[in-house]
Amino acid sequence: MCVCPNKINRVVLYVPSGIKNAPAIKSASMMLPMIAYWITGKEKWLKKCMLPMAITEDNITKDIYETAKLSIDHVKIKKGMPSNVDEKLIKKCTAPTLVMAAEKDCLFPGNGVIERAKKIIPNCKTYLLKGRGHMNFLTDEEKEMIVDFLLG
Repeated sequence: MCVCPNKINRVVLYVPSGIKNAPAIKSASMMLPMIAYWITGKEKWLKKCMLPMAITEDNITKDIYETAKLSIDHVKIKKGMPSNVDEKLIKKCTAPTLVMAAEKDCLFPGNGVIERAKKIIPNCKTYLLKGRGHMNFLTDEEKEMIVDFLLG
């Protein structure tokens, strides 16, 4: 959106980073369990690390668990959050944009994301995923909303 704004026709940003990130302290609750997992390799610590993002264990499916495990085991995790997008750059993209943010997201809190998105993204529609965290599932209605939005 910032690099090639004229090549974008429609955009859906689902639980986006870089619009309004939470202070780093909000993700601190994940660090001790992650360190415990690195030391012990025990599944219980990895799940405790994921819970602030998932809100409930129901949101940690086998696929999500395996993806997180592989990421933590084999990927160098960058310290800190991605920086928030430059307002002047993103305003160059005037394509219709749907921002879907999760209310209880500990990394990118929904209300803050939506508030800033409305200010910095022209032609922006927003949707708050109420009661959900960073890891969540869309309802059939929400999936349909995305399809309808993209079809314009």
